[in-house]
Amino acid sequence: MWIVKLGGSLQDFVDLPALIQTLTNSRHALIIVPGGGTFADTVRRSQKRWRFSDEIAHHMALLAMDQNALLLSALDSRLKPFVNLQRMEKLLAVRKVPVWQPSQMVLAATGIQQDWAMTSDSLSAWLAKKLSVKGLLLVKSCHVSSAQVTATKLSREGIVDQAFPTMVAESNYQIRVIQRENYSQLNHLLAGHEVEALQVSAE
Repeated sequence: MWIVKLGGSLQDFVDLPALIQTLTNSRHALIIVPGGGTFADTVRRSQKRWRFSDEIAHHMALLAMDQNALLLSALDSRLKPFVNLQRMEKLLAVRKVPVWQPSQMVLAATGIQQDWAMTSDSLSAWLAKKLSVKGLLLVKSCHVSSAQVTATKLSREGIVDQAFPTMVAESNYQIRVIQRENYSQLNHLLAGHEVEALQVSAE
């Protein structure tokens, strides 16, 4: 099983429906983790204006991811939101593609920092570890080449959040980053074929 994290900026991607169709047509078991997108951008602007705490902003950003999960699910009937692992397992059993609404699970968990260093990138890694998946695939808007890179370097370049290197430390699953325009290659990547994507090491 793979976790596919769809960056929030994909909300503005004209081929988002086609990208989603590629995933729903996949023969691989997938869990989709959405970014917060424009909903999270609103939280950032509101925090800057009203100066509320990072803890409150973290809670609101989780709800932004919840909303984006609903948006994605509205684009394809095979995508179904879930808030707990029992619901996720039921969806997988009937060949649906579960889309994570993280607020319930994350707010109930301990040891997850509550600030902007911990965004949907790190939360997808947290879920990947919890589920013991085969791999974590991050679909990003930035340019991606075929290379190997460390999680720390990706974080320094702003491609993933600050907490990501810590969250994937000692991980035993594959980590890949693919550019959104290369979505037609997603199933090739999931099947283990060579495609234009970053291979990320946890060190």
